[in-house]
Amino acid sequence: FEEHSIQSVRALTHPGEECWTALPKVVYDNADEREDHLSILMKGIDRKEVEPTWHTLSKSAFKFLCLRRRTVMQGFNDLTEKIAVTEFASDFEIAQK
Repeated sequence: FEEHSIQSVRALTHPGEECWTALPKVVYDNADEREDHLSILMKGIDRKEVEPTWHTLSKSAFKFLCLRRRTVMQGFNDLTEKIAVTEFASDFEIAQK
């Protein structure tokens, strides 16, 4: 990376390693409900291995949720640790921009 003076990286995450869903905002607002839904969606995967990212939608009664495994994201982080600015995005996030 240093040889090529790379200052930033924007990487597309693999869709097969993500889970996307829309949930009522009341689920997001209530910690117990939120954790129950995460547990259902990521059945069999330890909670500390789950990286949730919440997105606001135009319909404020709902939130859009992306779930990724921390181990997958750590692999991306390991590859880009010497780069000052890194951004990881899914197809959905790229389409928003």
